[in-house]
Amino acid sequence: MMNEPQFQELDTFSNLDAEYAVLGALMLKNDLIDDLASLKAEHFSDSANQLIYKVICKQITNGKVSDCLTIFDALSTANRLGEVGGMPYLNTIATSVSSTYGTKRHAEIIIDKAKLRMVREKAQSLNEAITHKGLTGDEAIAEAGRVLASIDEQQDDEHVFDASDLAQDVIKDVQDRFDGVSDDVVKTGFDCLDNDVLPNGLTRGQLVVIAGRTSMGKTAFVTSLALNASVESNVLMVSYEMSKRQMSRRCIAALGEMPLSALQKGFRDDDVATWDKLTTATDKLNSLRFSIAERCNPTAYGVGAIARKHKRKNGLDMLIVDHLGLMQHEQGKNTNTATAIGDTTRILKQIAQDLDVVVVLLVQVNREGGKGEASRPTVRDLRDSGRIEEDADVVMLLHRDDYYRDEEKKTADGHTHLICAKVRDGDPKTVNLKFHGAYSKFTDWHGELPERPAYKATAKTKTFCKSHKYRYAHADF
Repeated sequence: MMNEPQFQELDTFSNLDAEYAVLGALMLKNDLIDDLASLKAEHFSDSANQLIYKVICKQITNGKVSDCLTIFDALSTANRLGEVGGMPYLNTIATSVSSTYGTKRHAEIIIDKAKLRMVREKAQSLNEAITHKGLTGDEAIAEAGRVLASIDEQQDDEHVFDASDLAQDVIKDVQDRFDGVSDDVVKTGFDCLDNDVLPNGLTRGQLVVIAGRTSMGKTAFVTSLALNASVESNVLMVSYEMSKRQMSRRCIAALGEMPLSALQKGFRDDDVATWDKLTTATDKLNSLRFSIAERCNPTAYGVGAIARKHKRKNGLDMLIVDHLGLMQHEQGKNTNTATAIGDTTRILKQIAQDLDVVVVLLVQVNREGGKGEASRPTVRDLRDSGRIEEDADVVMLLHRDDYYRDEEKKTADGHTHLICAKVRDGDPKTVNLKFHGAYSKFTDWHGELPERPAYKATAKTKTFCKSHKYRYAHADF
């Protein structure tokens, strides 16, 4: 039988066991392909394995399941089954692994062996040149230098850029941002953010923290953000607090500007006006590039897995996680809660960079506020704020003064402060939003600002804000 996998003796220039392990692991778990971006078909030493890997990559890229049977079918259709030894060879590979543990390391071994084979090939070429061309010592040294240079050129240097590349990239980015066509940003749909705080929108690769105390409307705000952004961008919201049905109702209420309570209670068949609103809202929702994920693995790695899968199948520009407090954090014997949470935010930041997406994370503010200035949150109020603040590129804090007023002083105008306390590439400031409580929706604030008593900042608050370059439009400094 041709090409039947066999355990091999130690080989300097190939490792067939590693090749079988990687192929078998990919058949077992297709999502692993996201961790093997550097692995190419030509890295495999065996031609049959090269062909199988190409088929696997093509099937997964096209959103299809890749396993022993689907690979067999693809090779049969292409009349290339004989090149790999038929079903026995595929079945042996598929059953050669029982776990996907170590797959990334096995891929590294395959790549390393491929490099050694390339060096061997170049060395043989150099030896032939010296032997048959009658080169002098200096000529042989020069030829050796050329051979070594050709090896360097074949290495993966896609992440290395010279000064001229950087300069041209900046020029293009500036022009694109001015023209509003930059692919580096995701627009929030809030003019007060896209025009006044952020450079045309949220930047890919960044971790954005949205924080606030209970009942400030954090979920309503990120839902509005998601709906706005999904007009032009692919948005995935991972919710650990609400079900798909609950989130769907909120989306419909916001898009149709219809009371959330009406969707929860239902309404009569002859209520034509409400049904018209519902139809219009569902049509709008159908047109958006917005997805909701529920009952996901509540860890940072679980979020990463579903995000990678979604990006591969549907594209992904913004990932929203609701919320940090409901996630599970890896906590060892000698690891405290703050460190464990910091590890989670670090992983989420890495996901943003690896997938080139904006990651928006909801965070609960640590304490309840008092009256006046004391009710306003700061970065210091974030639970285990040290690492969260460090990892986040943008920190926004929602605050509604009215929530903390005595009943007779409430205005119900929906005025909300969005305190942009940290903006890595923008201008930290406080902007104004309007909360439509009945619709569970946020919009830009238009018109005159409501009169509010000015809160005098304490000396302690002033010192903190100035030392951290935070400033608040509401604080009288």
